[in-house]
Amino acid sequence: MPRAALLGSFVLAAGCASEPPAPPPAATFANVQAVLSRACNFSTCHGGSAMSGELRLVPGESYAMLVNTPSSQVPRLLRVRPGDPSTSWLMNKLDNTLTAVPECRGGGNPCGVSMPERGALLSATERDLFRRWIAAGAPGP
Repeated sequence: MPRAALLGSFVLAAGCASEPPAPPPAATFANVQAVLSRACNFSTCHGGSAMSGELRLVPGESYAMLVNTPSSQVPRLLRVRPGDPSTSWLMNKLDNTLTAVPECRGGGNPCGVSMPERGALLSATERDLFRRWIAAGAPGP
């Protein structure tokens, strides 16, 4: 095969090898619940009979426990304030920005820990899903 044809084949193959990035998941409560179910529904956390932080995140209950409901740790903040992720307590927990909340700066750990408590924070894509869902008004199931 002539060198020019070989080089052209290589360039063509290289151009086809890169796929465009996948679009982010739709900002629906079904997608939010899928993340909650995977990352939060454990018998010792927010699943089954457990209600750590007075919050249970099981399908059929989690929406009412999150949306327009005051946080048990910082009651002046709603867990999810539809349309406003920046003042939604859930985003402070997911983004590990608890110290941005004045009530959380003192000693004694009044605000608990970032979530999920087990393992690493959610991925940037997953946290963005929550942020977009809240910004869209936190539409229900």
